Amino acid sequence: MGIFEYHWVDVFSERPFGGNPLTVFPSASGLAEDEMQLLARELNHTDTVFVLPPTSPQADVRLRFFTPRKEVPLSGHPVLGAHYVLAMLEDVALEEPVTVVQQEVGAGILPVEVHIRGKEIQKVVMSLSPPQFSQPFADKMLVEAALGIEEGKIGPGDLLPQVVEVGVPWFVIPVMDLKAIQGVRPDLEVVSQLVRRVGTDQFYLFTMETESPEATAHGRQVPFGDTRLHEDPVTGDAAGCVGAFLVRNRVLLPTPSMDLVVEQGHEVGRPGKVDVQVLTREEKVTEVKIGGPVVHVGFGRFEI
Repeated sequence: MGIFEYHWVDVFSERPFGGNPLTVFPSASGLAEDEMQLLARELNHTDTVFVLPPTSPQADVRLRFFTPRKEVPLSGHPVLGAHYVLAMLEDVALEEPVTVVQQEVGAGILPVEVHIRGKEIQKVVMSLSPPQFSQPFADKMLVEAALGIEEGKIGPGDLLPQVVEVGVPWFVIPVMDLKAIQGVRPDLEVVSQLVRRVGTDQFYLFTMETESPEATAHGRQVPFGDTRLHEDPVTGDAAGCVGAFLVRNRVLLPTPSMDLVVEQGHEVGRPGKVDVQVLTREEKVTEVKIGGPVVHVGFGRFEI
């Protein structure tokens, strides 16, 4: 029998019980894959992250991500939460103002920045995989029928939904206002048709109307499928896709470095904000970074 400690943190929030809750196992060596999946199901957060020794000499650490139902190659808030916990436990040597850690994940080896000031962890910032864009999806009627969006609410103008992939493919859907986001009612039969058409079941709505004047956009992960699973309160990689989408489609004019904030979580009572940085070269998106604060909530252990 082994003892495996875990830490509970809230990501993209400066106070407990906001943002996205996460369980981090900072030393998961000895856990089998099926045990990781069982733990993720038992804890029932949107994601649980397990920290392991790297298999690549280019990496400092390896992370594996599990939802309650499956392993995924990359997820934004578990990366930030895991590196916050490792820094908090002093499992990495911290240097001010920024410590860079190379992490091995299912999407490759990606750098993470831990920002330090006065020996305090200010925030964690990660680079996503270079964004890939599908062709814009022109069948607005199918999207409206699948998600219960009122006719004419996709847009504004001729702005169309599009799959953006940054390690995980997200179907990014622009809508006119907060009302359209708050009123989404998926029709599972029509959603399955849409999934086949776009090639992913990860849907993310956003609007430029926001709850906070500090935010650039308001987002929401579209909840559908297994009703036992919770809606993801704040989705870091999807927020990064929104930033890339806005610059790619020139809603925001490209600059070498564009900073924006995506708010999320209000619909489920866990508001949070994702800091997004979009880097471009010759007006083409080359890199996306996401970051934000993390707060420690508690810890415990499993005996397996």
